[in-house]
Amino acid sequence: VISQLVKQRLEEKARTKFHSEAVETTSIIQQNLSIYVSMLHSASGLFAASKSVERDEWSAFVRSMDLKERYHGSVAIRYIEIVDEEGKEKFIESVRQDTSVSPEGYPKFKIFPENNLPGESKYYVVKYLEPYEGNEAMLGLNVGFEPVRHEALDQAMDLGREAFTAKTMLFAQQGTKKEGFLIVMPIFHNGMPKATVEDRR
Repeated sequence: VISQLVKQRLEEKARTKFHSEAVETTSIIQQNLSIYVSMLHSASGLFAASKSVERDEWSAFVRSMDLKERYHGSVAIRYIEIVDEEGKEKFIESVRQDTSVSPEGYPKFKIFPENNLPGESKYYVVKYLEPYEGNEAMLGLNVGFEPVRHEALDQAMDLGREAFTAKTMLFAQQGTKKEGFLIVMPIFHNGMPKATVEDRR
């Protein structure tokens, strides 16, 4: 009987310790996520305060955030533009000729993969990203090419706020891949109504 009582107390102590550590870890994760969400709110504010944000402006803005020092674990911040089939070639050409950051532009720029999910006619293309060095393989990525990403994009647009993907494979530096998740923040045209889901879409 005594040995059983000790065992029960040890088990209770272990459960209490696990619960305490789990709560603490959850709190830390939530705090860290709120920091990253605030960062995306700042990026959204940049677009809200401007008629248009050019590549060099995006580059200067993100570099001022000092990602490596202040946002550990963040691979890159990307601006994703929605492109329809009709405007696809014009969009590609405009990116190729954009010399605001790189003097030679981006002559090899293309949208990839070009295959969309069934029923989807638009491309969700990475147009700007920082840091660019080491993440070049992300430029032109059609982020909506697979269900996990597409679901988060739709959710962010419908709710008008940030959305998180489930765990997925991410493009990391030098074109490698690793597991992680994306936080998506919608950006709407200035002056356009966005009170309802229909407005936001």
